[in-house]
Amino acid sequence: MEGYRIAYEKGYRVNSKGEVFSKRGKVNAWITGGYYVFNIKYLGSRMNIKVHRLLGYQKYGQLLENKELEIRHLNGISTDNSYDNIGIGTHSQNMMDKPKRVRQQMAKNANKKYSDELIAEVRRQRVLGLTYRDLSIKFGMCKATLSYYLGSGKKHQVLF
Repeated sequence: MEGYRIAYEKGYRVNSKGEVFSKRGKVNAWITGGYYVFNIKYLGSRMNIKVHRLLGYQKYGQLLENKELEIRHLNGISTDNSYDNIGIGTHSQNMMDKPKRVRQQMAKNANKKYSDELIAEVRRQRVLGLTYRDLSIKFGMCKATLSYYLGSGKKHQVLF
């Protein structure tokens, strides 16, 4: 089960300003990987929850189960979790929400060569369950680049 659904079932909610509340009151969130997160206790450990995903679940519910759809920050500011700024759409629409300079930088990074060690770490993280979106944020690679390196038989295949 996705973390945002667990948080929702435990009573966590995001208000119209993008603030998180539990049954006990306001929850402190912090920025990591460019997004606000908070954590919850689940099965004896802590789980980080992205605020925009919880709000997206509040707004769109079961639509998030469609793997073709993503949560969007409509103004391109990933730290703005206000109700009106959170939308849902395709990956292409999500990319177009980013400022032009950010898209241009991502395009430059697409041609960048990555070390075998970095690609091996990306693969390890994928095996450990990180999604393409999480990998993209963590390693600064677009999904197309991740697909290239995570696909079988690519030139940077590193076994672990």
